[in-house]
Amino acid sequence: MVRRPRPALVAWAELERSELFGWFGVHEEGREKLPDGLQRFHLKPGGYQEAVDIWADLDREGGVRRARLALARGWVDAEQTAPFALDLAKSALPVFAPRSALVGQFAAWLQHEMRRMPVITGPGALQPPAEAPPTGVQEALAAYRGERARAELTDAATRLTIENTTEGGVPVLSLTLEPVA
Repeated sequence: MVRRPRPALVAWAELERSELFGWFGVHEEGREKLPDGLQRFHLKPGGYQEAVDIWADLDREGGVRRARLALARGWVDAEQTAPFALDLAKSALPVFAPRSALVGQFAAWLQHEMRRMPVITGPGALQPPAEAPPTGVQEALAAYRGERARAELTDAATRLTIENTTEGGVPVLSLTLEPVA
């Protein structure tokens, strides 16, 4: 039996045209070849570079096979910077996983979390969802807020893993996206 490769999350070219590169000023910091033939791009946003790392693993055809956002937990939780963390996460997730309705739903709930903060949101901002989030999304939101160690959302297109870990002695919120086979 011939094994077909998993589909890409998104094409690198689409990612470069997205608001991540435009609005958030995401740029390449470096790259490395991985043993499985993928190439890992290390990305940083224009601001808060000390608190944010983004990795995108690309295949030879330019498809993103895995994406990971690592956000310093202190940046995510601090009252002054939490809105920026939410803005980046709710914007980046659907860009990396445009075919995932569940990732889009989670991003909408992150937007709702942002609306509850004392910040200004523009007139085109998402409206708060009409219902309570489904159980899986509730668990994912709890992991985002640091109330759970881990949560996972999976639909036909994408698996999103949200984990609270420690890297180099620093608490980190890790959001990892992978296509589903």
